[in-house]
Amino acid sequence: NMLKSVPPSVVLFGGARHKEGSQIYELARDIGRKFGVHGVPVKSGAGPGAMESVVRGQLEAAELPKNLAPKLTEGVSPAANPDDARTQGINMTLPHEPELNPYIEVGTRTEFLPYRKVGLYENVRGMVAVPGGYGTLDELFEVWARGARGRHNDPMVAVQRDFFKPIFQTLHQVACKDRKLISPREFGLVQLADTSDEVVDEILKAKNVRGFEEDPEVMEARLVEELTRALETLDKLEPAVTFIGGSRLAADDWTLGAGRDIARGLAKEGLPVRVGGTDALAEAVSSGVREADPSANAQGFLSFSDQKQVDGLDVLQHVEDSATFGQIIALKSRALVALPGGLGTLDELFSILTQIQTGNMPSMPVVLVGKEYWQPLFDTIGKQMAGDNPCISPEDLKRVIITDEPKEVLAAIKTGQNERKDGWFSALLDKLATKYSLWRSGADGAR
Repeated sequence: NMLKSVPPSVVLFGGARHKEGSQIYELARDIGRKFGVHGVPVKSGAGPGAMESVVRGQLEAAELPKNLAPKLTEGVSPAANPDDARTQGINMTLPHEPELNPYIEVGTRTEFLPYRKVGLYENVRGMVAVPGGYGTLDELFEVWARGARGRHNDPMVAVQRDFFKPIFQTLHQVACKDRKLISPREFGLVQLADTSDEVVDEILKAKNVRGFEEDPEVMEARLVEELTRALETLDKLEPAVTFIGGSRLAADDWTLGAGRDIARGLAKEGLPVRVGGTDALAEAVSSGVREADPSANAQGFLSFSDQKQVDGLDVLQHVEDSATFGQIIALKSRALVALPGGLGTLDELFSILTQIQTGNMPSMPVVLVGKEYWQPLFDTIGKQMAGDNPCISPEDLKRVIITDEPKEVLAAIKTGQNERKDGWFSALLDKLATKYSLWRSGADGAR
């Protein structure tokens, strides 16, 4: 409802740790100020750091001479006033973000990550990312992946080349050159910039930009229906080990063999497995489960593009929205096993890491299979985030295990079982049922 009441904005993603006076805080502040001069509202996650400074900057533009930019006409809600330049915020209830920052003029809070994500990337005319931690990468890869699928057509800009360029270069090497997991077209969707003027120019010059990518009423109904069905299904299932990985992995990629061996070992221990998609990864995981127990199936949550039949895969639901899909495969997981993947895999991985980091999801083993892919990427990310203006704690950088050995994966999952917090998923359902009037079964199954 809030999104339908306001005109399209420019959304900024960035770290919560940046303090007033720091380079990134002041950069985001100047970006907000420049858009304010052009009469373009800005939106953020409404927390501290860069999320605070960008909306603060827009408010400071109230006393400056204006150079109004043309208003968008496509994908704009009829309930919105095109001249409404109030700052916007979509916040999530987190221990370290107790309330909306004081510079948000119109905003709302949510208890559930998919709602926050949709609130941030819908009804926008551009996306800006400044340096941040896991949460910033989650948001960046979410919008980037949507752009690759043709679901997000607005300009995307990552600001501060010194931070982002090394990450992008490493990603290009491991995901574009070494493995064909991201196409050249997809990789080129995000532009790099250094200054607020570059950001404003890149976004305001874009053509064929829409606010809402689809009818908000249709989007709202689908989102609620998909989440409700998924929660109903998950409530009846045992917690599973979730596998993610690239849909473009070659059939002879050695990591698929490792995935099959891991799935076989888990099935021998009686542990359920879950996978998204009907690609080579799903086939490898399902075959591993069947080798250990011919009567067992892997749990499958698929996108609507996944229509292929896979032996041993119990298709539980087809999901259209990427925010919904990423949340479904993460909920009620015992552990996460990630094989090399493209933008969608990176979005799913950093979404889970962010939720663990912020306490929005219980800690669980996160194991990355394929050192030649994951090690350079996480070495670069760790170096960039732990620089002169740290965006992440050393403990958070240690949340992942990178290995080539199925035995190490199985050992990590077994160790993690002793630390799992039972009852968390049931508590989440109770909270959502109260907050959003979502379905609640009251079933007594394991949670």
